[in-house]
Amino acid sequence: MNKETVGKIATDLASKGHDSNNVIDVQRELQKDYMANVWECINTHLSKFKGDFYVQVITKREKLLENVFRNYFMPHQWCPSPDYNQSMFKFHRSNSALQYLWTLPDPETAIYLVQNAQHLPSQERELLEYVLMDYDGRLLRWCKKLNGESEESPLLIN
Repeated sequence: MNKETVGKIATDLASKGHDSNNVIDVQRELQKDYMANVWECINTHLSKFKGDFYVQVITKREKLLENVFRNYFMPHQWCPSPDYNQSMFKFHRSNSALQYLWTLPDPETAIYLVQNAQHLPSQERELLEYVLMDYDGRLLRWCKKLNGESEESPLLIN
């Protein structure tokens, strides 16, 4: 099986030109093994946690290739604070179910989504809703609730 390298995919995508949806298109192309990596993180760290736990996926842009992104899959006992370039999942041990919580894009994409809310295609509306939840503090409140903290607590458990 010939698997294309990240560099080749990035070069091919870059040659197609640059438009406002390029970041989202690049993400979709490079995320083909995404869920398999989430499950690999869960299975690798299953014995580390006694109960439910969280998988944080941090997406970072490569410095040398502008349209190449890398994902880092990190397990946590507590739900980390919402941040840009982050997706969150909760693994429920009792039934081995994975719950998708949210995704926050990079700051520039978040601004783009908010500024173009009226014209977004339907597949980008969910992402916009998470951005709006972050802007008005609902994601942070949700985090605190998941961690068993009061809304008045100053910091989340990390």
